[in-house]
Formats: sequence, C-alpha cells, structure tokens
Amino acid sequence: MKKIALLVAATALTVGLVSCTGGSDNGSTAGEATQTQTVTYKDGTYRGAFYDASVVVEISLKDNKVESAKFRTMKYKDEDYLKSEDATIVALKGQYEDVLNHIVGKDITTVVDELYTPENITKDIDGFTAATVRSGKIISAINDALNRGVYALPKAE
Repeated sequence: MKKIALLVAATALTVGLVSCTGGSDNGSTAGEATQTQTVTYKDGTYRGAFYDASVVVEISLKDNKVESAKFRTMKYKDEDYLKSEDATIVALKGQYEDVLNHIVGKDITTVVDELYTPENITKDIDGFTAATVRSGKIISAINDALNRGVYALPKAE
C-alpha cells in the first residue's frame, strides 16, 4: 500500500514539474510577446498620484498623444510648491514643470521612459537651487493615472 501511495505521489510531482516548465514551440518568449503588443489609451483626462499624494498630475490624451499635462498637487513636507513664493521653491517648481511639460505633444507609450533622465530635459538642475528633480514621483503619478483609466471623457464637439 505504501508503494502505491509513493508511486502516485511521484507521478503527481513529475506531472507538476513538467507542467511548470511550459515549453513553447514557436521560439518566442513571454518577454518578446509583450514587447510587440501596442497599448492604446482611451481619449480623455487621466489623474494619478505618487503614493503619498505629494505629487498629483492630470494629463489629457488624444490618440495616445499628450495634449496637456499639469500638476494638481506638488508638496514636500509642509511646503506647497504650487502656492509658494520662495525663490528656491519657485525655481524647483519650474524644473518639475519642465519635466512634466516634456511629454506634451508626444506618444504617452514611449515618452515616459525619457523622464528617467531629467537632466536631459530641464535646465539648471542642481545649478540655481542645489536641488535635484525627483522625476520618479512624476513617473509614478503618470503610471498611476494610466492604470486608473480615464477620469473624464473628452467633451463632445
């Protein structure tokens, strides 16, 4: 009886391992398959936030192209960058806006990768303000917006 139970367990384990390997005869890997897929977003307005809501963006898309992009919220600790009159904060806010405005007029499916190098987009990083633009917050907020889906459909013309 123990031999039969052991044989059944060994067979089940073998079938399980073979099933997990999955094998593919077409020569493509899962990574290659996802690279050829095209993402199409619905036309409309999207809103998304960095995880702590310190950065909230709103972008409008038409045919996957960014028609407009703006910050709804931009804060750090207790400082509201959108309302501050402090010269350093105003300069830093301008750098963040340069990075976000870089996506306007471009295909949303390809332009987000360019934001990983903000030094190629905005001028005076670390020059005037001695501060670094954290483009990761902007990228995260944009990705959140796209993942959430359309916030508002375009107005009928």
